[in-house]
Amino acid sequence: MPLRVKLALILMPLVLIPLLLVGKLSLDHLQEQMDKVRRTQLQTISKEVMMSIRQFDQEVELKLDFFVDDMSFHSFTSQLGDPDRFSDMAKHLSVRFSRAANLFPSLSFIYVLDSEGHVLAQSEHAVLTSLQLEALTQQLQDDEQIQTLNFFDKTSDKYFVLKAKNIPLKDTSRHITLFFGAELDSVLSGFQTFAVNEGVHMLLCNASGDPIYKVSHGDHLNDLDCLNSMNQAPGHEYIKAQYFALNSKNQDLKLKVDELERDLWLVTALDDHSRSILSQNHGVMLIIVGALVLLASYVLIYVIMDYFIVRPIRGLSQVSEHIGQGKWHVNLHYEGKDEIATLYQNFNSMVANIHAAYREVEESKKNLEAKVNERTSSLQESAWQLDQAKKQADIANRAKSDFLANMSHEIRTPLNGMLGMAQILEDTDLTEEQGTYVHQINESGQGLLSLINDILDLSKIEAGKMQLHVEPTNINQIILSVLNLLRGTAVEKNIQLVSSFDPQVPEFLEADSLRLRQVLMNLIGNAIKFTEEGEVKVITECLELDRELNIVKFKIRVLDTGIGISSDKLMGIFDAFSQADGSTTRRFGGTGLGLSITKRLVDMMRGTIHAESQLGQGSCFELLFIWTIAKPPEEIISPSLEFLQDQSVHGHILLVEDNAVNLKVAKTMLLKNGHQVTIASDGEKALELLREEVYDLVLMDVQMPKMNGYEVTQQFRQFEREQERAETPIIAITANALKYDQERCISVGMNDFIAKPVKKDELHHRVQTWLTRANVPK
Repeated sequence: MPLRVKLALILMPLVLIPLLLVGKLSLDHLQEQMDKVRRTQLQTISKEVMMSIRQFDQEVELKLDFFVDDMSFHSFTSQLGDPDRFSDMAKHLSVRFSRAANLFPSLSFIYVLDSEGHVLAQSEHAVLTSLQLEALTQQLQDDEQIQTLNFFDKTSDKYFVLKAKNIPLKDTSRHITLFFGAELDSVLSGFQTFAVNEGVHMLLCNASGDPIYKVSHGDHLNDLDCLNSMNQAPGHEYIKAQYFALNSKNQDLKLKVDELERDLWLVTALDDHSRSILSQNHGVMLIIVGALVLLASYVLIYVIMDYFIVRPIRGLSQVSEHIGQGKWHVNLHYEGKDEIATLYQNFNSMVANIHAAYREVEESKKNLEAKVNERTSSLQESAWQLDQAKKQADIANRAKSDFLANMSHEIRTPLNGMLGMAQILEDTDLTEEQGTYVHQINESGQGLLSLINDILDLSKIEAGKMQLHVEPTNINQIILSVLNLLRGTAVEKNIQLVSSFDPQVPEFLEADSLRLRQVLMNLIGNAIKFTEEGEVKVITECLELDRELNIVKFKIRVLDTGIGISSDKLMGIFDAFSQADGSTTRRFGGTGLGLSITKRLVDMMRGTIHAESQLGQGSCFELLFIWTIAKPPEEIISPSLEFLQDQSVHGHILLVEDNAVNLKVAKTMLLKNGHQVTIASDGEKALELLREEVYDLVLMDVQMPKMNGYEVTQQFRQFEREQERAETPIIAITANALKYDQERCISVGMNDFIAKPVKKDELHHRVQTWLTRANVPK
């Protein structure tokens, strides 16, 4: 909607409301003036009616006096004593009366009565009966003044005004009475036309409420209205705003009630029909004038708003649009000294300031773009250098991983031969000294193996390749199993192992049992190592248990009474290759990797580790975890080693190994367990043998010349599918001990994995398990 139209609509009520108020006041004033006019009309009509009635009285009285003074009447009164002549005079007088009644239309009848009320003479068309005349005679007073009586003839519904005068007879005490009767209709008939034309209603009533005369166009006044008006009229005062709903019509009447002489009441009324028409005409005229004024006001406001407000704003909008297009050299011009001129001046100043600021911004933008380009080039160079550094770091990391994997393989391969031969040697007849030597060989080999495993774990954690396998885990059983494994070492040092479990800690939690066992082995093993006497305690404590969220917050504390750690060394004990001091290394040994790996494993398990210690007082390592409560797993009954030894299954096994020493170790272990062994020194030979003969089990090395173990397994599995042969269990025996190597072995089709160096008990257990699953007969 345009602004000028909107402003005109907003300002329109300011014009319309006063206009309506003025129209309402004008209409009310007109009605009030009309009421005054009608009241004046009523008063005028009442006065005219009363004056007509008074004039009628005077005329009748004059005629009465005229007849009293007439010679004929005197002759009549003088002959009352002569019966013969009286009869003739009475007839003559009656004729005179009839002529007089015809001569004066207002006279209706003339009577002459004696003192007893007997008719002596009368005019024609006399309407009064003898009884009525006697009653009227009794109402007269004994004086010679003209008396006025009112008589209403209910038979003819006419009202008569009687003028009577007692005339005394000479030389006697008797008198006669002369009655003049006039019908009031003849007096008021002149108002009939006037009343109809002017909307006037008149009703003349006697004191009894009988209607005497009525002038009404329609049936707006009746007897009851007359009585009600007479009862409510306060004397001769005008009754203001007294309305009557007549004949079941809501017609407003203005009434005026006047009491006349001789107990006559005059009711005059004016209807408001003409007033209503005038009011309607005035209202229609007011609406027309108001509409014209409203339209003129709207046009005027529209023009004024357009000239004084909208046009300057339109000019401001156009200039703003030009400025938005970059046309800065545009100024607003306005002739005048009002607020619009001030606005234009301020706008021009603002545009000039913005233009100046815009130029500065453009210059700054150019300088900034140059700096950004320069900085971008520098960042691109840095990014390229960073990318090169990342690539070099990735290459170095891969080289590190490959180096560690190769080193692990190269170290584990001879270590497997050394420890394997030591295990075989232990089963032979040895002297006590020889047994000691073999035991020391085993311990040294296990220490070297532990060091290799620690280095590999640290490498995997740093490379982000360490993954957790979360499953329902019994925390208490893991703690007890670690204590049982280390109990022999503790007994040798005369150290007591104590455990305390909080029953509020749920039995099974979602955790990685292998890594938790590794953490506890490190902490409890260190506690036993650095404690010369006393005890080592392992305590669990529930801090918060929420069954709704199905989580538990608990801690595991490992306390010892060992040598302790000084406060200045305590902060760095979780760093790699770090120990409390050099004397500790010389005295107790170790590489300092255990706690570093423990700290990183705990972080991976969303936990925290905290250490407190006093030199010479012992140490406390506290683990804090928030883990999910797990459902107890289905119980799986695994055969024990003793059961497997008692229920040994002997099978035909293909041993694939390229290292002669390791081949000798594995073959000797298998033969001692009663198995038939076939040897293949490389991958091609192994695949050839597998295609020619069916074996109960295959022990497969991975890194071999000509064809590695992965390729042999893939081709052999394809051969089995083509020949529809049952799958032969294949167990990998390799020095590649990383998680990636295990997953790769399983992915190419192998069934299990054994890392070198191989323990004879583990080898026997795995072989018996897969032979049993393959249903090899005992």
